[in-house]
Amino acid sequence: MPHLRPGRPWRRNRNELWSGGEYLEPLWINPVSDSIEIRLSVAPNRSLRGVLPDAPMRDVTVIATATDWSETRIFRAGQPMAPTVIRADLSGGDIAEFPFDRYNVAIGLQSFESDGAAPAPGRPIAQEVTLWGRMLGYQFKAYQAPRSAEDSSNLGLEIRRAGAHIFFGVAAYGAIIVLACNSLVISCLVFSRQTKG
Repeated sequence: MPHLRPGRPWRRNRNELWSGGEYLEPLWINPVSDSIEIRLSVAPNRSLRGVLPDAPMRDVTVIATATDWSETRIFRAGQPMAPTVIRADLSGGDIAEFPFDRYNVAIGLQSFESDGAAPAPGRPIAQEVTLWGRMLGYQFKAYQAPRSAEDSSNLGLEIRRAGAHIFFGVAAYGAIIVLACNSLVISCLVFSRQTKG
């Protein structure tokens, strides 16, 4: 289970008998190809833990969707709940706007009790989604996106550069402008001196 910064969980289906926790940890962002990878870890709450702390007492089906990617995971009772990686496309940004580029991504999560080998949805499970809001060079802001299904939790993420990243990007552009201006001035002085001679 990755270490996640504690924050306000986003809970769905509060009146259900038990709940599960989904933890999202951004791993990698490629703004050139507009893609992101996020690790999804699932854990039962204290009252539903089995023999192992990361094992449920009952079978659980988790459906994760993002843009053109979808995966269904069935976690068996008493078995560890291994994490999975969500691969999604970023939208709303352009690398040409660096370092002020911003991106968005929507992730859909559904949890059900499963019965047997079939991944058919059973009774919905309440969800508490916790997001690790930072990674090197980026900051994340979560918001509730429109739901594609009644029992789903659609989490929208707004991604932007960290303050230090923006500062160094602007400083680099400023240095380039200063060097270009210096080169232009030196070239003009050399040219004017040659024409006078």
